[in-house]
Amino acid sequence: GMNGGSEIEINIPVIMISTAAGDIIQNEINSGGTIVALIGQIQGEFANNVGAWEGDYHRFKYGAHKSNSASLSEDLVIGTMVRNYGTSEMDNVTLNAVITAGDNSIYDETSTTPVSIPVGDSIFISLPNFTGDLSGESIYTMTYTIETQGEDEFIGDNIRVLTLNVGDSNYALCRVNEDGTPVVNAGGVQPGDMGVNDSYSLCIHYRESNANNTKIDGLSFRGVTNSGDSLTGAFMTAKVWEWTDEFENLEDATFSNLAAVAIQDYSYTTDAQNENIYVEFEEPYVLLDDIRYLFCVTSLTNTIFLGTDNVIDYDKNRETYKQPLTVIENNGTWTVGGFGTDRTASIVASLSNSGVSVEENNIEEQLIAYPNPAVNEITVPFKGSNNVIAIDVFDVSGKLVMSQTMKQNSPNELKLNISELESGYYSFKALFENGKSSSFNVVVNN
Repeated sequence: GMNGGSEIEINIPVIMISTAAGDIIQNEINSGGTIVALIGQIQGEFANNVGAWEGDYHRFKYGAHKSNSASLSEDLVIGTMVRNYGTSEMDNVTLNAVITAGDNSIYDETSTTPVSIPVGDSIFISLPNFTGDLSGESIYTMTYTIETQGEDEFIGDNIRVLTLNVGDSNYALCRVNEDGTPVVNAGGVQPGDMGVNDSYSLCIHYRESNANNTKIDGLSFRGVTNSGDSLTGAFMTAKVWEWTDEFENLEDATFSNLAAVAIQDYSYTTDAQNENIYVEFEEPYVLLDDIRYLFCVTSLTNTIFLGTDNVIDYDKNRETYKQPLTVIENNGTWTVGGFGTDRTASIVASLSNSGVSVEENNIEEQLIAYPNPAVNEITVPFKGSNNVIAIDVFDVSGKLVMSQTMKQNSPNELKLNISELESGYYSFKALFENGKSSSFNVVVNN
């Protein structure tokens, strides 16, 4: 940070940028290039200036996806809102969009009717939908160029390059680095009303019509704390939620039918601030066709902020496709809009071919207890035909602190007395009568 001291008044304009942006600028300067930056409000700064901001563009639906996924063959809406930032009316404005797969152009369209945009106004310029196929492994780029017949005095907001990385494993809404890790350029986020023992989850939505034979192996994320706090010893949880509420678009989304189908705990062993963390599920989960899932990272303390990517803005996509993107959960309350379309969760899901059908999936039913956090007692519902015969409880150090032989309270649930447990975070391992097991986590506030 910059600090001139209590007796020094600083009048130099300052703008804070991400480390990644700083690296790009430094490399350009080192190579002999010239950097021009505008600090402040662009509106009215130039007589002739049209452009668009990040949320104005229709873009790829993902930052990264697994090849051969069906949604990569769906039509894409192409177009952007174009704004007149200048003090003069702008005439003969056109829009061009090019999509490439590697070095090959697979789409190149220019608007056929030039438009005029009055001062302070905007207009949406639409191009033909992209009807091609993006399911093959490649790095795809979508380049928008806003053009005018006359002079545009600031062209820095006329060109936008968007990317989609299609490979053999990664799924993400954020941008991904070359090594497949999530891009984080906005620090971290958490709900503003969190208490010391509150929990929250940052999630990304997933649904594919041909998900069968695809399994999720793990999740990558980055976390940070405020200065003076440490990540060492902090506990996180990676979760996959099966989301079976029926709705067509996000305005009607509900969270009444959620089931945790994969859970894996992670404990920071070092103060790995903003470093990529990969949590691998002990038992990968085979996904189902056309089922919604939420891939989530959960923090159990208010000292941790989870990383986001604020370069991608899905505003126009959400307006058009009306599907969930980043979703958050705060002490059991779900928010389908996340922190906004310009705060995309920096989470990467590692997917792979399962080699087995869903029917062969050997993972026992995942359990989720309520209430959570809990006082004195929890209820554990389950759907399968196998009864739970025993439960072991472990504290954050992995020590077995309680073990009980169970008797069902009803055919589809059990109740567990936890009044003797001290307040804290616990992992519960349930043993089924068929020899399989399942785990779930509970915050105890006794």
